Amino acid sequence: MVSLGQLFTIDIAPAEHLVRVAIVGYWYDATPASFAAELERSVVQVGCGSQLFYLIDCRESSVQSAAVINQFLEISNQIAKRAQRVALVVSSTLLKL
Repeated sequence: MVSLGQLFTIDIAPAEHLVRVAIVGYWYDATPASFAAELERSVVQVGCGSQLFYLIDCRESSVQSAAVINQFLEISNQIAKRAQRVALVVSSTLLKL
């Protein structure tokens, strides 16, 4: 499992081809780039390629700035291009906003 401070964790289960990501707290403008680099490094290290399923848990995330959201959307698009499936878990309160 990889963790940057307490802003995100990345846990890969190679046997299940599953990438679990937890996003926590408020991200600074530089955090998405660090997250993307660490995610890429972790996925390449496991070597499962495009056979991975992603579960991204955002329930403990704060409301983010527009700059962070735009960067996260770019990262999400890159994930979606190479993943079997992507599931995003969000708080129902946040979803209604």
